[in-house]
Amino acid sequence: MDLSRFIKLYTGSNDPDAIIIYSTLRGSVLRVSQTVAEALRNDTLEGAEQEVMARLGILVPDALAEQLQVAGYFDWANANARRYTVLVTLNLDCNLSCPYCYEDHFRSKNYMSDATADLLVETILDGPIAVGKEVLLGGNFTRDNYLRFPKQLVHS
Repeated sequence: MDLSRFIKLYTGSNDPDAIIIYSTLRGSVLRVSQTVAEALRNDTLEGAEQEVMARLGILVPDALAEQLQVAGYFDWANANARRYTVLVTLNLDCNLSCPYCYEDHFRSKNYMSDATADLLVETILDGPIAVGKEVLLGGNFTRDNYLRFPKQLVHS
């Protein structure tokens, strides 16, 4: 059995010997001792403990197969989505001074080139719009930037 790639281990706050195991894929939570957690990491669990870990998705038959299965969820969701969301950053020239901004070090006079904007429009028109998906555009569109995009994209 393989350790799932979708688990997180946390130290218990009240008990230094406790380890909290959380499966981000299954949503399962389990509290175990340091000894059991170490056996889990070293692939030495056996018997009932191994069965419980497998039932909760902490141990899986094949970690690579699990990863491919999860990737398939995104393929399925994207194929079945009616909307296609595009967040477009046309420039990094922000004139705000928000104290909480985590992008402050990215600010610069960089602007999206016309060639890149044309490629973006072509990709959206040939992709999601061509198959009938609703496209939601987001980002920092100003009047001048808005005019760079064809009406069939902006009003589709």
